[in-house]
Amino acid sequence: MENKAGFICIEPWYGIPDAENTDHIWENKAGLIELAPGESFDAVQNIVIE
Repeated sequence: MENKAGFICIEPWYGIPDAENTDHIWENKAGLIELAPGESFDAVQNIVIE
């Protein structure tokens, strides 16, 4: 696929996109990671460009 924008944006993405029939209510989103106060979430992302 040709990159017509001239750049590529790489960022962490730890969820899934909204369903086509979403109600846009945060609590109803699938795949969310819910943290209680004081909890934390750690993740590692490795990118190799060749």
